[in-house]
Amino acid sequence: LIHFCMLDGKIFYKKDVMNFIDWGTPDEWKKYRDSFRTLFLDIDGTIFYNSGEYLSPKWGETEPISMNVEAIKNLYSKGRTQIILTTARKEKYRKITEDQLKKYQIPPNVEKEFENICSEAFKVNMKIKLEHSNINDGPLQQEEQENIAKQSNAEDSINNNDSIKNFMTKFDATLKEKSIKPVN
Repeated sequence: LIHFCMLDGKIFYKKDVMNFIDWGTPDEWKKYRDSFRTLFLDIDGTIFYNSGEYLSPKWGETEPISMNVEAIKNLYSKGRTQIILTTARKEKYRKITEDQLKKYQIPPNVEKEFENICSEAFKVNMKIKLEHSNINDGPLQQEEQENIAKQSNAEDSINNNDSIKNFMTKFDATLKEKSIKPVN
């Protein structure tokens, strides 16, 4: 990189730096980069023994799976693994979930870490607000609603077309249910 910059006539200035890591070659950079991991871990069944909303044991009542928690803490302490916790628990169980995680000192502070990563990446001070979404607002549900609307429009278009109605009447024909498909 420096070689190419020098060939382009770029001017370099001296700057003292600390904690500098010299990768030297692309292979060294790849090796260093590949030493970092992101883990997405489900809370129930991975960090804590399975629990649920309706049956015992309920969310917040189970003990941690100690072997998994120790492995998570070990990975987290080395600073090369970002841990993102996932759950199907509803928003109303957030406090119980957070308290359960704090009680057993399970890292990390996901919101703070995510803020730091985004702030570094975009070079701005940023605050992140994590929210639970309603499953009905997800992209798959929106696509499904769009497909339902397209299907309905296609059926209405056929059923309200006078030429098609006359043809169907003339030949005493009927349309098989769900045989009309919208054209994309």
